[in-house]
Amino acid sequence: MNPRTLTSDYHVDAPRNGSDFFEIAVGAILTQSVSWNNVVKALAILKKNKFLKPESIRRIRVTTLAGMIRPTGYYNQKAKKIKNFTAWFNLQGGSFAALLRKDRAGLRKGLLSVNGIGPETADSILLYALKFKIFVVDAYTKRIFTRLGVFTGD
Repeated sequence: MNPRTLTSDYHVDAPRNGSDFFEIAVGAILTQSVSWNNVVKALAILKKNKFLKPESIRRIRVTTLAGMIRPTGYYNQKAKKIKNFTAWFNLQGGSFAALLRKDRAGLRKGLLSVNGIGPETADSILLYALKFKIFVVDAYTKRIFTRLGVFTGD
C-alpha cells in the first residue's frame, strides 16, 4: 500500500512475499463490517509506523494497535483478532512459505479456530493471501443466490 496515495501496491501476482501475505490477512480482518476505504487508512497507518509485520504485532500492546486501526470501527475487538491471528500464524511456522506447504482444508480449520475469524474471513485469507482456489461466500453472494433461488434460508 502506498501511504501517500492510499492505493494498493498489489498486482495480479500478489501476494509476492510474506509481507504481502500478512498485509492481505490483516486487511481481511479489518474489513469486517466496514468499507474498504477505512481499511486502507488503517493499513497505511500501520505501515507508516512499521507495525504491519508479525514481529511488530506480537510486541505491540492491544491498546496501541487499537488506536492505529481506529478508522475501521470495532477497533478494540479487531486489535484482539489481529493479535490472535498473529499468534496462530506464529504457531504455524511464522512464514508465508510454511503456510503454503499445508493443505487447504487444514488451514481453513486452523483459521476458523482463531478467535475472531469466521468463515468469510478465513476464506478471504485462503483466496487472496494464499491463492487457494476457494469461493468466498459473503452477504452479497448470499443475497444474490437467494434471489436467484439457488439458496434458501441460511
